[in-house]
Amino acid sequence: MVLQSAIGTLSRAVSRLESSPFPTHIGMAREMFGALAGGYNGPMALLMANLWLFAPVLARILAAKPKTAAVVRTTTALTIFRSGDKENALPATATAIVNHRIHPNDSVASVIARDRKIINDPNVKIEVSSLRLDSSANRCANLAYAALRGHPVDGPQRSLPTVHSSPASFHSRLTTLPAAPR
Repeated sequence: MVLQSAIGTLSRAVSRLESSPFPTHIGMAREMFGALAGGYNGPMALLMANLWLFAPVLARILAAKPKTAAVVRTTTALTIFRSGDKENALPATATAIVNHRIHPNDSVASVIARDRKIINDPNVKIEVSSLRLDSSANRCANLAYAALRGHPVDGPQRSLPTVHSSPASFHSRLTTLPAAPR
């Protein structure tokens, strides 16, 4: 019977989260990029004007960069890891804080459920420690967006499309339960 340390258990859990990014969803960003199509030249103009064909390529490009990944998928960032404070003693527990920026196609519940499935360890407890929910959609009733879309700037605001705001975010606390034999 081998005992797994709290640090080893939690390290394995967060490693699994980091190596399993959420799937991409280009659908909600398609309209935004379509509106910007006229502002590009060369290859980008071709890509933006033909999102029906190139959406998977654009999703892959956006998902590859931390600054743009949240446009196409829920993101995961491991921000804090805490455990022992003595050189010669194994800590009983370890705690990690994980930040998720939630894509509009996901929810807090679906993200937590996916994290549990990926971690797949009954010795790791997951709980929401902080939550910031934004509106899932905002009307872009401003002159700049109207001009991008080619709408008359004095036209009816109801003709402007609905676009999705920056994602909601939450922090989850992952804590190991007391070490158990394995």
